[in-house]
Amino acid sequence: ILLLIQFILYLNIINPNKGILYITPLNFIKIFINFFIIFTGILCIDGIDGLLGSLSIVTLFFINVKNSSLYIFNQIMIISLISFLSKNKNPAAIFMGDTGSTYLAAVITFLTLQFVSHPLANLIYILTSLSSIIQVISINIFKKKIFLKAPFHHSLEIIGYSENKIVILYNLLHIFLSIIVRKK
Repeated sequence: ILLLIQFILYLNIINPNKGILYITPLNFIKIFINFFIIFTGILCIDGIDGLLGSLSIVTLFFINVKNSSLYIFNQIMIISLISFLSKNKNPAAIFMGDTGSTYLAAVITFLTLQFVSHPLANLIYILTSLSSIIQVISINIFKKKIFLKAPFHHSLEIIGYSENKIVILYNLLHIFLSIIVRKK
């Protein structure tokens, strides 16, 4: 129910002049799926020291915000996350928690759905979300796991990757995808 309320509020933020009544059913479904998958993926990424914070910095850096007040907000978020990462890198002295990751998920989802049209820009979040969804469906239907642990970055931990290597790997992939999207 909370996600539905957030989604309805999001629709009104996207288009405050027209509101929810003027959105076509197809557009509504597209926005809902994107919102749900990106939002869920961002929430699932939190769990390894420095991963969500560093990925958020990359995402916010590559978003081409056209509105001046949102641009300032975007820059403040990046500076805040850099400060946060100084204490959140492995081993973390402070943690983001559900409140911080939910806030970041809302901000990033809103900004990417507003200013980024290419799905590659959110591929890290989409794959993280899908790895969890696929794992749950596989366990419930086939009684088998596809990944050692979901979301996928925890499978990498199990096979021996350190948290630092996972953070670096995810960030390099995210930077690479963001550069590709920016060039288009």
